[in-house]
Amino acid sequence: MALEYLHRVPKLQPATCQGLMAKEYWYRGNLRGDAGVLFLKLSDTPWHRFFIDSGAIFWKTVSEPDPPEEFEEYRYALADIGRAHGLIGRKLTKVTPVEFPGGGEIRLEFGFGDVTLVLRNLDCRSTLVIERRETAR
Repeated sequence: MALEYLHRVPKLQPATCQGLMAKEYWYRGNLRGDAGVLFLKLSDTPWHRFFIDSGAIFWKTVSEPDPPEEFEEYRYALADIGRAHGLIGRKLTKVTPVEFPGGGEIRLEFGFGDVTLVLRNLDCRSTLVIERRETAR
């Protein structure tokens, strides 16, 4: 199945990451999904809200990330993954959508490709992957 682009991934110029948040899904106090939706703030741009669901990429700009929501047994929370993974202040140099059997991913490369954040959706389940490449000293 090929990825469907309900919203095109914009062509972003290399820019400094000022914020990167993940919308987490919690059920009965247990984390069930670490990255249903990502929010990216780059220098001189609004927030970018994006996710993959059922083989389709959704990407749009918003004024701010979705506020946390809480219901009886479940809640959605925002996790500051930009700070947690040392991406704030780094240059986002490349955004690449990739399709593969059963799903797809959006790859965000920072710096010289030494850190890549991957939002992967496989069989309708999204996960967040951080890839770090060792640099020669």
